[in-house]
Order: sequence, then structure tokens, then C-alpha cells
Amino acid sequence: MGDDRIRFDIVMPIHNISDEYFIRAVDSVLNQSYRRWRLIVIESLASATASNRKKKELLAEYDDSRFVYALQKGVGVSEARNYGSTLESNGFIAFLDGDDCWEFNHLECMANAIIDAPEHSVVFFSRLGKPLQLRSALTGQTHNRMLEYAPYDEIEMFRPEDYYYYFMAHPLFPSACVVRRNAFEAVGGFDEAMLRCEDMDLFMKLFHPDNDWIGTFVDTITVYREPSVEAHKISAEDTDWVAVLEERYPYPMIWEKPDNVSNDYWEELLGHIQENQRRFTLK
Repeated sequence: MGDDRIRFDIVMPIHNISDEYFIRAVDSVLNQSYRRWRLIVIESLASATASNRKKKELLAEYDDSRFVYALQKGVGVSEARNYGSTLESNGFIAFLDGDDCWEFNHLECMANAIIDAPEHSVVFFSRLGKPLQLRSALTGQTHNRMLEYAPYDEIEMFRPEDYYYYFMAHPLFPSACVVRRNAFEAVGGFDEAMLRCEDMDLFMKLFHPDNDWIGTFVDTITVYREPSVEAHKISAEDTDWVAVLEERYPYPMIWEKPDNVSNDYWEELLGHIQENQRRFTLK
């Protein structure tokens, strides 16, 4: 069940999230088998007077002292997450988007991975799925199933030291991730100027070869992710955010092979990036 020293600050940014999604996300936190956490909800509203405080009222109905609520006016998700991270000071930051939710053992799996991982592991992430409800045409009964997202199918092919290159082709979704606070702060958190691709930018900074840090993959489905909805985001300027990301983190060339890997391994890794780079999607 983890370690008393492992405590999570869960940062949940919300914008135009329905009550149904919001309640589902909060309930998934309350249902965690691992209990050492604080939930920080950052609501972004367009109104200058911020008169719509319905989510705050919903949160208050839970009457749980581990909940923290803050309101911001029309900021992007990067600024919301950064601000939320400053409201508590636990050693690990977990991210949960308001339209996603967790399986009951998500934080327990993360805590166990933290215990097992070397000290320089900074990002812990799990598999993702999408909850489905199927209705039988014969009996009328409903059955819950879970369709797995498979963005990390081939991650076992490569070393954790090379996740930097792997994630050039595969987006790493925040709701599946826990980050060591000291590493998050060392890279300056999310780039608040980026209104899209901010999550990929953060993880590329964290996994950059110049930092002697690696990540730990938890091979368990613990996150239910909803497809991205534009209405849940602050409007972005007409910018090619993928191009911005690719300019910051250009695809590696054959001659940039690290000294500690073989030619065959490096060619396989570059081939994987080239084959999968079009799988990149905005979240």
C-alpha cells in the first residue's frame, strides 16, 4: 500500500467541464486505494466576475478537507496546472484532467513504482483505456467494458534512457503521469506560452538527455481517458503547435547516436520514430 513518505498533490484543471465528467473525476480520486493525497481543482472561467461557481459548490458537498479549490480568469491549462502545483508542497505531483478519471488503484500503482524505481526516475506513467457501456440487443442488459488506448505498445522495445526519443512519436498524456516535484520545478513546469502541446513540451524537457533522469512505465491500465474536446480548452491562436514542438525537439539523425548504444539499436529507434511520427495528436 505504499510508503508514508509518498504523498501526491493531484492537480485538476477544469474549463467548461460538465458536472457528469467532473463528479466522475472527483469520485475516482476519492475511490483511490492509496489515501495520501490532496486534490487541487483549478477552474478557469471567462467571466471577469467569475460568477459561475457551481463546481466549487459541488466540491464543497463532498466535505473533504483534502480538497483545494481555486479560480482563475480565462487562463490556459499550462498556467492553471503551474498555479495549482504551488498550492501544496507534497513530493509528487499527479495530473488528472477533469474529463478523465482513474481506476481505484492508480495512485497505489504509482506509489509502488516510486518505491521500486531508482531515485533518478522522475516520471511514472501507466497504460490508458476508454470506458464503454454496451447494451445487449437480446437481453437489454448493459455491460461495462474498457477499450484500451495503445500509445505505448512498443515501449518495452527501448530503454528508459531513450524515452526522450520514444515520446517524439507517442504523446504522453498527463492523466496517466506522476512527476517528482523537484524535477517539475527544476524545468520550470509547463511553458505557459504554449496553449497546445504543453504536455509534450513538459515531458520532453523532463526526459531530455541533458538531464540524468529517466521514466518508469507502469504496465497496468489505470486511467480512463476521454477524447479531447475543444470546448474544454481556452481558445488558442492560429498556431501550428506541433511545428513549434518539432522545432524545439527535432528528430534525431543517424550521426547523433549516443556512444553507449549499438548501431543496430539506434537504427531501430530512428526507424520507429519515422514510422510512428504521424500518430501524434493534440490533447
